[in-house]
Formats: sequence, structure tokens, C-alpha cells
Amino acid sequence: MPAELAELLLSLDTQWKVVAGRSKNGLTCKLPVYVRKVGPEQFGLETWSLFCKQLCESGIPTFSSVDALSTLALNQVPRRIHVHGCNQNLDIRGVESADAIEIDCWNERQQRWTWSSELQSNEDLRNFIELCRIATDFQAPIGVRLPVHVHQADLQKSLSAGVDFITLRSGPLQPELNSFANLFAIAKARKACCEAGRPEVNLLVDADIENCVDVPKAIALGASALCVDRLLASTLLEPRISSSTSLLASIEAVASTRRDLSGVTSRVRELEDCLKSAMAMVGAVALSDLRPSMLLATSRVAADLLAE
Repeated sequence: MPAELAELLLSLDTQWKVVAGRSKNGLTCKLPVYVRKVGPEQFGLETWSLFCKQLCESGIPTFSSVDALSTLALNQVPRRIHVHGCNQNLDIRGVESADAIEIDCWNERQQRWTWSSELQSNEDLRNFIELCRIATDFQAPIGVRLPVHVHQADLQKSLSAGVDFITLRSGPLQPELNSFANLFAIAKARKACCEAGRPEVNLLVDADIENCVDVPKAIALGASALCVDRLLASTLLEPRISSSTSLLASIEAVASTRRDLSGVTSRVRELEDCLKSAMAMVGAVALSDLRPSMLLATSRVAADLLAE
């Protein structure tokens, strides 16, 4: 790589930041990505500790409970986003120690999107957000999770209540980020934020990403950060299973439960390189410089989307 290009790539800013209300404090991360559905129950405490340490070093936050991180050393604890579940009691311990808080509108028991019973009105949501701000001493950004094809009334309710971020979750029929319907929905939500006078609101996108190049594309369309569970999961090797009952086989079986995490660091580096290369290609110095007009339309419908 030419020295000039290497110097240019190093100068590019891939930071993602969510500010808590009118405060200058908030959540700052090295890359515009996060982890959501990965926990110690999936690959044991030892591997979970190593995974969290890599997240911490890479500046990637995780949606996690306090208990899932309580056994980790300080240098292994990544930034934590707390989820307040639909119709669940407020977990004060989880809220007070969170770096950010998300109000989830997915009702797990009913398997549908709905506001919690205590958050039905705009005033209810506004008061609850204020309660969370007080609990965190106005240090943690507050957001809500809604479906990617969100009803405009719910989006406007969230914006008028003063949320700092909105998480958009793709549906089961089209979970992939790189579908036109989902990309269109992201651009539509960003446009709604701007029209409501809230262009600073972060849009977190929770959709399946299979390729690093999808990340700068989504950011250009209005996303602020993306879930990389699928992207990182492909780097985690499953433990080997042996049918042998020998002592050696038993030792190997225990050792194999420690999944190989070397691919995680490589994938994070690949993601950062992809972001910086895309930014350098279009002359963007920071992520906020990426615009829909920088994307190449491959169809008339896509051209109409980029022109909006």
C-alpha cells in the first residue's frame, strides 16, 4: 500500500457517538457497530470473557445484562446497552450502570410489536425517559426499539418524547440488511427524523449482515450503527464433538469448548478497512459525510430512493 494512501486511511474518522439528551456525555465507540444476541450461555464463561475483552479492545458495545458481565475483569468489560423489556419492571440496578438504555417495544410473550402498558401515551413515554435520565445522572443515551417498517405515528411519538436513538429491527421474512425493502425503510426513517427537526437522532439497525460492504452502504442511507452478530458469528468455530471415551478424548473435548476467537479480531479489522476504503473512495473524512448520492443506483427504483 502506498504511504500516501496508508496515511489517508489512518486519518479517517470511523467513530460513532450517541449523546445523552442535551448533555455532552454519551456513548462513544471506535466503529459504528454493536453486538446484541451473543452471551455466556452460548459458549461458556471462559470464551465469553475472551470475547468481551475483544469487544472492549475494539470499542464495540454489547446489549447485555449486568449479571452477564459481573464476573469479568475490568479490562474485559465492553460498553453495555441495557434493554428495558416490554411490560417488564424497571431494573434500577441495570439502568444505573448502563452506558445506554433501550426501551424495547417487542412483546416476547405476545410475539408482536406494541408499547408497554405504562407507555401508551406520548406523555407516558416522555416521563419514563426522564426517569431513566435521572437514574443515570443524565449520562446515558435513551432509545427505543421498533420494527424497521415502523408506523410513522410510533416514530413521531419516539422523536417528540426526546429519544437519543431508535433501533430498527428487520422482520423474519426479510431479516437481511441488504434487501431493498429494509434499505428503503432506513432511508425513510432518516428522512422522518430530519423532517421532525431531529437529524441528530441515531438509527441503530438490527438486521443480518453477511458482508462488510453492507455497513457503509447502510450508513450512507441514514443508519448510525449496525448489529454485527451474524458477521462475527461466522468467525466463531463450533467445538469438536468426539464419540471416544478415552481420557485423551475427554481432555480434547474440554479444550475444544473454548471456541477459536482469532477470527473475531480479523473480522473487526476487515470491517474497519472496508469502512475506510469506502470513505476514501468517495472523499468522506467522517462517517457523517457519507450520503445516499454517493451510492451507485443499480435500478430505476433505487435511483428514485437515492434522489429523495
